[in-house]
Amino acid sequence: MKRKWHSAVTGLPHRLREGLEHLPQNFRDWRQELSENPWAIFQATPIRIGSILALVILLILALTRIVGALQPASTGTFSEQATSYATLYVACTNPDCMEHFTVKRPMNFHDWPVKCPECGQETGYRAERCPTCGHWFATRPGQPPTCPFCARRHATEQPSPTDNRPRQTGDNDEDPW
Repeated sequence: MKRKWHSAVTGLPHRLREGLEHLPQNFRDWRQELSENPWAIFQATPIRIGSILALVILLILALTRIVGALQPASTGTFSEQATSYATLYVACTNPDCMEHFTVKRPMNFHDWPVKCPECGQETGYRAERCPTCGHWFATRPGQPPTCPFCARRHATEQPSPTDNRPRQTGDNDEDPW
């Protein structure tokens, strides 16, 4: 097997030289055959290989075009620049107002509280949304982050504690013993 491959490789320059000597006559014969039968061009091995390669390249180009059309449009991140302002969600901590709103402030803003546009007082702090009721609320620094809307609702739902102990009658009604 090794000898066969070796002889095929070593004989290649001789076969190439013979092919080049007969190339003009072979080319004339091929042109004559094409003039008689134009479809004979597709029987030539180099033409078939070239045609298949061209079809594969066209198919790949068409597929990349289709995939590109199916992808969402680019967001243009290269042309966008970072902003120096942030939009902050703010809620008023005044119990009579409890309004929520947004403000635009510099990115390094820390000058709390802000002025509430509804009541006009400096009672606006960064807001958060209650996971239970969905209202926006804020808490003053140092206070627990509890939703005042839920706290108000729980206060109205809970009955006031009553004394269910039996009452004594007599001269010591005010003394429970």
